[in-house]
Amino acid sequence: MSKLNETGHEKNVANLEDLIVVCNGCGASYNPSNSLIKPEALSALILSGQTAIQQVRLTKAAYDNATNNREMAFEPLKKLSTRIMNSMKAMGVSSQTLDDAKTANRKIQGKRAVAVTVDPLAKEAVKTRSVSQQGFDSQIESFSNLVQTASMQASYQPNEEELKITSLNALIERLKAANTAVIQSANALANARDQRDTVLYGDTGIYNVVNLVKAYLKSAFGTDSPTYKQVTALHFRN
Repeated sequence: MSKLNETGHEKNVANLEDLIVVCNGCGASYNPSNSLIKPEALSALILSGQTAIQQVRLTKAAYDNATNNREMAFEPLKKLSTRIMNSMKAMGVSSQTLDDAKTANRKIQGKRAVAVTVDPLAKEAVKTRSVSQQGFDSQIESFSNLVQTASMQASYQPNEEELKITSLNALIERLKAANTAVIQSANALANARDQRDTVLYGDTGIYNVVNLVKAYLKSAFGTDSPTYKQVTALHFRN
């Protein structure tokens, strides 16, 4: 089901609606014994499908909004970290402290402590373990370490509001909140997709029920009937 895009799922639900129209058009002649494909059951199933699709839309929109907000929150981090480094230098903090700060800043910038040399004549690219640590959790941790290092220095007393420790700590909390919002919205989206997949492709879901309806129409009206030909033109993907 992961290979079926959102449009494909919505098309399946739309085709079920068309199938129900065909069945209702048969009037009293549509009289299956299987409770799963009786008219009232099909009406409930299409409602469940539409609700599940709409819930995915809503949670996907919330997830997109959360990821956009996180991107905007983290966007100034690299430049701000560089400014903190320069501010510490300007205030004359010790070289040992600057070395500690450089380690955190390097991780934020996604740079290696030592460059990796690659043989240009090698037949295969050299695979190296990534040390950029650009995951959002890692960026928060590295930035927090940088701010902690700066806060331990009595000489670190910048006049610029955005470089003050109180402002930097407030930023860390915003970064954490933005990251948490993405995690929560991603979980909600995954749950909504699981529910949609159950409604559409579970044992009693739309895809299997449609096959039951087609089998019934085939038996009740025959393969040459206009009714059966109408439903065979409706394609459902699993």
